[in-house]
Amino acid sequence: MAAPESKLTDPPAVPAITPPAPVTLLGDTDPRAWMRGGVWAFDIERIDSLVPLARSAWGEEDDDEAFDPRSAAPLVVVPLHGFLMRRATGLAAIFGARGLVDFQATLGAIAQAANVKQVVLDIDSGGGSVYGVHETWAAVRALSAIKPVTAVISGLAASGGYWIASAASRILLTPSGEAGSIGVFGVHADMSAFWAEKGVQHTVVSAGRFKTEATDLAPLSKDAQAAMQRRVDAHYASFVADVAAGRGVSTDAVRQGYGEGRVLAAEDAKAAGLVDGIQSLDTTLAILSDQLTDQARRSELQRLRSV
Repeated sequence: MAAPESKLTDPPAVPAITPPAPVTLLGDTDPRAWMRGGVWAFDIERIDSLVPLARSAWGEEDDDEAFDPRSAAPLVVVPLHGFLMRRATGLAAIFGARGLVDFQATLGAIAQAANVKQVVLDIDSGGGSVYGVHETWAAVRALSAIKPVTAVISGLAASGGYWIASAASRILLTPSGEAGSIGVFGVHADMSAFWAEKGVQHTVVSAGRFKTEATDLAPLSKDAQAAMQRRVDAHYASFVADVAAGRGVSTDAVRQGYGEGRVLAAEDAKAAGLVDGIQSLDTTLAILSDQLTDQARRSELQRLRSV
């Protein structure tokens, strides 16, 4: 009896894989949606790529682990990566935002650690919200008065990122990096025509003369725009004053010669005075480590001679 004819069966169907939806730092697929109404110090050219930036070349994670002064080495590297916020919690922290309050606390602990001799800020940030940036600049400034602080821009230090870097004892920029974008901005979106086209009419009920002057359900009035401009100008003045103090130049020099809102490539940034040198993070750490080793040897030799 002949064997039954074998039949080839089709392989099981593979279910279609739906790609994940785009995710931004603040949980909205369009960064412009959550920009409205705020004042920002980040590079607007990066608005469509607000994603976690590269981790440190030395394998450091961008988290906020508590700094332990008892086990700290003489050379401490503190990362400042990603989108800057006063407090980065929840999804914002998961997707790469950096909380400035925690960063300030780390700097304060380092200031109290007697065994720390050199501090390196590994900066790779396009900036973020203006809230907390001046206070972070002041914390770096206070630390640099106690210990040498080297800010190494390992990729980008734009706007709020450069604002903080300017408080360091010196600033180095990796050869392929960029720095600058000194300026702040605010955004208002007039959505009234959009909703009218869809046949939707909104009624805004509020208390307080200016409470809803910046609503996106109506055009921005001249008075509201002037008030918004005053907020932007005030934060910009603080930005310029801090950079001028940190770099030891006049405010006019910062306003007119530091890129005027543009980011500058390495050679241009050095020529303009934004940075003190062009050098990678790895090279900087190697040089500082060698210097600390030599200092330790000389100290030990002096101690033995005195004995």
